Amino acid sequence: MGLVVMFALGACGGAAAPAPTAMPAKAMADAAANTAMPKTMTDTHMMTGTGMMDHGMMTDTHMMTGTGMMDHGMMTDTHMMTGTGMMDHGMMTDTHMMTGTGMMPDMPKLSALQNLVLTDAQTGKMFKLADYLGKTVYVEPMATWCPNCRAQLAQVTSAKKQVASDNVKFVALSVEVGLDPAKLAQYAKDTGYDLQFAVLNADGLKALNDAFGQSALNPPSTPHFIIKPDGTMSALVTGPEAAAALVMKLK
Repeated sequence: MGLVVMFALGACGGAAAPAPTAMPAKAMADAAANTAMPKTMTDTHMMTGTGMMDHGMMTDTHMMTGTGMMDHGMMTDTHMMTGTGMMDHGMMTDTHMMTGTGMMPDMPKLSALQNLVLTDAQTGKMFKLADYLGKTVYVEPMATWCPNCRAQLAQVTSAKKQVASDNVKFVALSVEVGLDPAKLAQYAKDTGYDLQFAVLNADGLKALNDAFGQSALNPPSTPHFIIKPDGTMSALVTGPEAAAALVMKLK
C-alpha cells in the first residue's frame, strides 16, 4: 500500500507541495525480474576478458579467456581456448588445446616418395619413409655394382655408430630395377653395412626423380638427402661426405 506523506508549509501559509510516492512492492519485484540476466553459466565455469558464449554450452571445468568466442558450439572435458582463438559451430574434445589465434599449424604435405610402400630386404617387412615422422631420416640411393656407393655407405655406417640414436634412421634405396631383394640382403651382410635396405620399383624411381631429378638416379654420384622430423626434405647432396660431416648434420 502506497503511503502519501504531506508536508505543511510554515507560517507563511503557502499551499502544500505534493510529496514523492513510494514504489509499490510488486512493482519493485517486477523491475528486478526484468533486469535479471537471461543466460546463466553453470558448475565451475568461468569466462574472462571479453570472451562471449552465445547459445552454447560450456561444461565441467572449462575456461575461455582473452577475446576467445565460442558460438553455437560445445567445449567438453578439460579443454581450454585462449588468446584470440575462436571456435564456431564446432566441438573440441578430449584434452586438446587451441591457443594464440586459434589455428593449429598444418603438417607439411608428404611427397609420393615418403608415402611409397617399401620392403625391407633383410626382414621382409613393409614400411614407408613416412612411418618415421618425428625422427630424422638419412636416405642414400645406391646400387650394388657401384664402388662409390660402397665407399659412401661405409661412411654412413660409421656415422650411424657415432650418432647411436633411435631418433635417427638410415635407409639405403637400391635404384636397380628388378633386383632380387635377397641379393640386396646378401650385399648388406657381405659389406657389414648396418642400414635398412630396400629396392625401388618403377613407381619408386619415378617418385625419386619427381622429388630430386635425374641426379638422384645416378648412384656413382653418391646422391643422398635428409628428411627432418617434421617431414620436410633437404636438398639433394651429391659427392662423398665423411662420417664426421654426416654426424654434424644429423645431430
